[in-house]
Amino acid sequence: MVAEQTTISLRVTTRGELTDFLEREKKECAHSNKVISGIIGKLWNYREEGVDFSPSVVYTDDIVEFSKKLPGFSHLLLGDCVASEDSAKKILKDCAPLTGESSLIFVERKECGGKLDYGIFSFLRSPTAIGIEEALALDENQFAVLIKKSSPTALQIIGSKGNSVSILMSTVRETDNSQVELGKFVKDLISGIDGDCEAFEKYLGRLFSKELTDCHGTILICATENMHPDIVSISDKISLNEGVDFFTLFEDFRKQEDAESLLKLQRAEDLLRGFLSCDGMIAFSIFGKILSYRIFFKPDYKGIDFEVVGGARRRAFEGISALKSNSLKSTLFRSQDGTTAYKEIADELV
Repeated sequence: MVAEQTTISLRVTTRGELTDFLEREKKECAHSNKVISGIIGKLWNYREEGVDFSPSVVYTDDIVEFSKKLPGFSHLLLGDCVASEDSAKKILKDCAPLTGESSLIFVERKECGGKLDYGIFSFLRSPTAIGIEEALALDENQFAVLIKKSSPTALQIIGSKGNSVSILMSTVRETDNSQVELGKFVKDLISGIDGDCEAFEKYLGRLFSKELTDCHGTILICATENMHPDIVSISDKISLNEGVDFFTLFEDFRKQEDAESLLKLQRAEDLLRGFLSCDGMIAFSIFGKILSYRIFFKPDYKGIDFEVVGGARRRAFEGISALKSNSLKSTLFRSQDGTTAYKEIADELV
């Protein structure tokens, strides 16, 4: 059976779509439907003591078996309950405050789904280690479902057989294509590197997926050379003399696998997080390097043919996209609500 990726909005009842999703995952279980539906309902804006939490949840038949896919796995059982839509409230109340970047919630179904064990788990987070979604896909015969927030206004449910459902809080957005668009941009960021870049591509995909989900919105630019493009309309920027070379840092860690090389790569990740918190755009090269940040687009509208719509960030994205330059390859737009768009930039006519 071919895996399906489905997107629905809040205007559609999630229960029916969940039933179809579980059928595709070969788990036709009314209890599971209720539990997952309850978790979805609670995760939108979950708060404890005034603090927002957005934990990821793995729902599975056997957390110990699932753990064999993850390096350095450890888990802590926190409780049990009867499976129902209301069980999500107890599970999140007990577990969500204990989660973070390295800890997720697990829910293990027992006795044909009638009872649940739950708790938190963690595993080794390393630039070269597999992520939770990759682990999920390693064994399609073991039932497991990941429920996570993919943007401030979207939740995603992913099954071990490759099926997925994206649920949009927005009544305007009709699709959640963020991973597809991001994947195109990541491929551009490695397009100038010789040799096998599969591991680096996966690393960048995980890194950008997480950091863009947490940021307030941004525009990213991919340049064709290892220098900031000499284009007047984006000349207002802060250049990084040597750049932040993610590819070299990643390869150094793969070879050395020591604390020093890991720390250097983590410092680069911290810098990226900081750049995403700044106003303006960020420029990368096709060699996996950050070139500049706080870039502001100041167009000559007479020379650029595009329709000016939306807010300032959207107008800047449309303006960048309409440029014709051999120095630019593509651009990626990400709004605060998770809307994502990728566009290639045309070559300058000679």
